Amino acid sequence: MGDFSGPWVCRLSRDQFARLRQDESFHVLLALARVVNSLRFMHQALLDFQDDDSPPRIRQRINSFIYTGAVLFEGIQLSKRLGKYFRTLESFSGFVAIHKDPHVEELFKDQLRRLRNEAVFHFDAQSIAASLQELDGDEIIFLRGSGSQQGNVYYDLADTTALHLLTGIQPSAEAAVEHSRSIVQRVTDLSIRFVKAADELICTILYNEGLEPETMDECAERPNVVLDQIHTCGQTECGWCNSAPVVSQANGDEDDGKRSSRAQGCDGTDLADSPRR
Repeated sequence: MGDFSGPWVCRLSRDQFARLRQDESFHVLLALARVVNSLRFMHQALLDFQDDDSPPRIRQRINSFIYTGAVLFEGIQLSKRLGKYFRTLESFSGFVAIHKDPHVEELFKDQLRRLRNEAVFHFDAQSIAASLQELDGDEIIFLRGSGSQQGNVYYDLADTTALHLLTGIQPSAEAAVEHSRSIVQRVTDLSIRFVKAADELICTILYNEGLEPETMDECAERPNVVLDQIHTCGQTECGWCNSAPVVSQANGDEDDGKRSSRAQGCDGTDLADSPRR
């Protein structure tokens, strides 16, 4: 075992992958992992911009929260199907607790459902119209910005109507603020619980499969043939856009016009002659 304070990886052998790719429970597990990836993406977006009140940062924070609520709805729906495959595992207990929590069920059936259906995965004009009728104020901010860059523009009112799906009608502005804080805390707490439960379940299943993490140094000691991917540079075989170089297999020499098994970066540099990132 190496030093796991740095990058590490768990990977399936060819035989494991051939078996698991046909396993329905593995398909559901990967769907769960997608939910966790999405939640972590939005958590990071929230953390990255929490100490800045410029228009684009406010936009990022509010939308990370709105999308978290919608993804949580999808995640809880998915998690209710996990018991079919994993109910006998002790590590499934985190989801059992979530499913039995009446406060979670209330949040799931009401605010999270409306967020998912009316503000995130469907942009419902009728829902927006209803929210507008319930909003009040001497002045309503439609949008704000900073400088002349388009990326710094934030359409406040559009997100205000989405957040209204969470708060509903409140007797006063102070009550609306307090209710909003309560909802934000509940969604945040549920998101943390969900990710923890998912990680515990996934780790148990990987352990049962005999998977062990390897440090990136250990990985470098044996060939690593990676499937072609789409990278940020727009090319399909680029090692500079990834933590490890993408390598393509070839059955002949480069002089024969066949694909090289040597990986190259965006600038054409041979990665075999460059240090791994």
